[in-house]
Amino acid sequence: NFSEITTSSKEVIPIISIGDSYVEAFQVSNPKTYRGLLNQYVGNNGEKIVSTAIGNGGNPLSQYLISAMFARKNLNNPNSILIFTIISNDFDESIVGNKGVQFGGLFKFSDDGRREHVFINRTESPAVTIGRSIYNISALSRYLVVNLGVSKWAYRYPFCMLTDFSCNEIKTFKANIVDTSESADFKRYENSRKASDIFLMEISKLRESFTERKNTLFVIDADRQHIYDASIQKSEYFEIQRKYFINKAKSYGFTVIDMEPVFSDHFKKHKQKFEFSNDRHWNSLGHEIVSKEIAKELKLTPK
Repeated sequence: NFSEITTSSKEVIPIISIGDSYVEAFQVSNPKTYRGLLNQYVGNNGEKIVSTAIGNGGNPLSQYLISAMFARKNLNNPNSILIFTIISNDFDESIVGNKGVQFGGLFKFSDDGRREHVFINRTESPAVTIGRSIYNISALSRYLVVNLGVSKWAYRYPFCMLTDFSCNEIKTFKANIVDTSESADFKRYENSRKASDIFLMEISKLRESFTERKNTLFVIDADRQHIYDASIQKSEYFEIQRKYFINKAKSYGFTVIDMEPVFSDHFKKHKQKFEFSNDRHWNSLGHEIVSKEIAKELKLTPK
């Protein structure tokens, strides 16, 4: 329900955070998520902050774009702010064929590799239709799917015959969040950079003015394991992709918040982790630190 944020009132600053499970944030209560905490601020001139989100676990850059298109269609407030969280698996999972569960907006390259377009698969996917039906049957079925992950069996052989992904592809699919070197897998690196190019170019079309681009924030996650223990080598893949994305986003005039130096500095001082012992998503401390960085960038004031 966008009724509060579709107003064109100059007394309201609508903030929409777009992302995956880091925005969805099942792990903490809504008021303790960074997007919830932003509602505790006011604008530089006393404007009311109305912060909400469009987030779903598993969404990559390509689906962020679809969400941004939806937000642009429904927003007419010139003060609107978009915040995107960028995580390590956002890049190559945006490309058709690079993810086990294929749904939503995806980027598809032509055979010559030079032309590409956004490929919408959601309405054509039997797997998504079945999944939604399961969600709607009962609270118990939703719990089994969301919390216990029983739906993952639909993407294993021979149940893959029910999905939009061929069984041969299911058999050979490997998790693409595993780190690989650029020399060993150049195509993965190059396609991931293309995904960033397409995404940022399309977002720039939705946010054309100087003010809109300044009010489009990209919060870039850090390689937190290296922060906790310097002996753990950084992911080469994520390090290269995040640097490429940051430089490209800045060239368009977007605002970038790199959480690596922020998390690193906080950990050196307090030795507190930003995630759970059994879950790599941000905990309440992680969300709090992210919210403060966003508020500082937007010059928001606590109520």
